[in-house]
Amino acid sequence: MSRVPPEHDEHANMLAWIGGRFDPDEFDPKMATKAMRKVT
Repeated sequence: MSRVPPEHDEHANMLAWIGGRFDPDEFDPKMATKAMRKVT
């Protein structure tokens, strides 16, 4: 996922869409995959 810089018009919308906060250093792709498998 690419990060939208704070000065971008869509920054606030993107943060709202992902739940209000995103730290790419905390993102765990294995955990994300596991969570997505529970949904399907």
